[in-house]
Amino acid sequence: MHYLLLILTPVFISIGQVLFKLSAGKIDGLKSPWLILFDKFFILALIFYGASTIMYVFALKYVPLNKGYMFMSLAFILVPILSYCFLCESLNLQYVMGILLIISGVLLTSRA
Repeated sequence: MHYLLLILTPVFISIGQVLFKLSAGKIDGLKSPWLILFDKFFILALIFYGASTIMYVFALKYVPLNKGYMFMSLAFILVPILSYCFLCESLNLQYVMGILLIISGVLLTSRA
């Protein structure tokens, strides 16, 4: 169960990042930057970030921090993939190679 929480934490953070990007696109049309607090994407992003923080804290009850923190690097993989799928941003071969290295590092450190 605690490893599921460790995996869901960067998933929720990554979803939050995409939602923040969607809300950032609305800033120019606002009379005050504070009005972003009422944007639905911004609010959802905060909810995902809050939920990820709670899940991470519960996971750390059972997993050493040095192992648990390695799972946070999965966000470096998920954010660009989600931005490619939902925001039409580009990915290149170097990035894919970097993803493979990050996955290798997470697997190595989680088994240590």
